[in-house]
Amino acid sequence: MKSSVIVIPFFNEASRIMGGEYLKELCELVDADFIYVNDGSTDKTLLKLNEVAKITKAKVINLEKNSGKGEAVRAGLKEALSEGRYRIVGYLDADGAFPALEVTNNLTKAYKVLSRSNIDIYIASRIKMSGRQVERSLVRHYLSRLILTFIGFKTRNMPYDSQSGLKFFRTTERLFGAIYTPFKTRWFFDLELMSRLGFQKKDCTWEEPVTTWKDIKGSKIGMRSVFNIFKEIFVIIRILKKT
Repeated sequence: MKSSVIVIPFFNEASRIMGGEYLKELCELVDADFIYVNDGSTDKTLLKLNEVAKITKAKVINLEKNSGKGEAVRAGLKEALSEGRYRIVGYLDADGAFPALEVTNNLTKAYKVLSRSNIDIYIASRIKMSGRQVERSLVRHYLSRLILTFIGFKTRNMPYDSQSGLKFFRTTERLFGAIYTPFKTRWFFDLELMSRLGFQKKDCTWEEPVTTWKDIKGSKIGMRSVFNIFKEIFVIIRILKKT
């Protein structure tokens, strides 16, 4: 019986899923169960997920209404914890930016790190270092650094890559409580979740630099999204100040 599970949220990803090659590779290489969450997609994402789930033996959760990545992840984590048998739960972006081998290597490291009594959060951090193949869009990277640096001035123990799409968590009562209520933010749900786990008050977060990661084309940020991001900055700062 596997002791870890990874939640993968999807929204209108039918063309990217295609025959499910990435999901099949994950199933073959990663020693974990998988939960696919369809976040109210309007294309054939749900159909594709159900087809691939039969091969990968994953569980599929269908959200009738699009609620955002954070709520899709939260729904998957709630389902995972309801099983009552996983030591580690995590989530992964569906775009394939993290190669399957990178996922399995980080899961192996997460087992070692999260066995330490004080560590609750493991982040696969996209830090560009010598000898690492981390390919990021410069515009998105610097915009993200600018925003997170600004938020970092208002909080303590700010992780370098809080928005990483690959994270693992040690299963604790605190985690149950952290995912009990909906998130107030969409773009910064990662920080909101980690704040509920108390990352500001204690040294409970571990960041592990990834070996390989590549920005995948297809996810565009429009002017409306930029406006919503900046609006949420002040929401997440208020949340962080209260924790």
